[in-house]
Amino acid sequence: MFDMDKAAFAALHVVMWRGLILMIACLVLGTTARAAEETYVDVPIRVLTANPAAYDGRLVRVKGVFLHGEGGDLFASPQAYNRWVTQFDMTGGLPLSYAVGLSARLDERADMDRRYVHVSGRFQHALSGHIPVWPHGLVDVQAVELDSTTPGPVRLWGLEAATAWTWGLLMAALTLAAAAFSYMAQAMTSAKGTSAPTMARLISPTPSRPSRR
Repeated sequence: MFDMDKAAFAALHVVMWRGLILMIACLVLGTTARAAEETYVDVPIRVLTANPAAYDGRLVRVKGVFLHGEGGDLFASPQAYNRWVTQFDMTGGLPLSYAVGLSARLDERADMDRRYVHVSGRFQHALSGHIPVWPHGLVDVQAVELDSTTPGPVRLWGLEAATAWTWGLLMAALTLAAAAFSYMAQAMTSAKGTSAPTMARLISPTPSRPSRR
């Protein structure tokens, strides 16, 4: 009886060890698979915007010109930003939504504005946050790193042109307003120096008499 109990215990011991080894193997394989799935993939911005469904929900790393403003935006190039401003072409840009605490750290890095950077985050199609007009963007951005291979900051002609047009239109409006005010002032001055009968004749001129034959 003792021998049978000993044999059963040995068999149970083997089964327990095998179960433990199998459980550890499953945990290791699951962790490895998850790590492989969560690896950042380097993807150009235009590839993301051209195939949004293929990258929806995936971790990506993209390169572009960084604009640190409300939420922050990333553009593939200065030309892409110019097309966004002048033609409302959003295929070359992505809005950014940062992870907790990253936005505050970026506020201290003014040197990143208008520079080429690498941004790591999760691509989201059918974006509903930030600016709703954007069809997609990067959410839960974990890192924004300067690109050491490109100089900066870059000149964004679209922004500068828009600013120049704005100031030009404003100056033109002020010039027209000043001219109109000057004309009205001269008209009022001339009216004061004109007699009442003359003004009446100017307002209601006497109709001409028919000529007699």
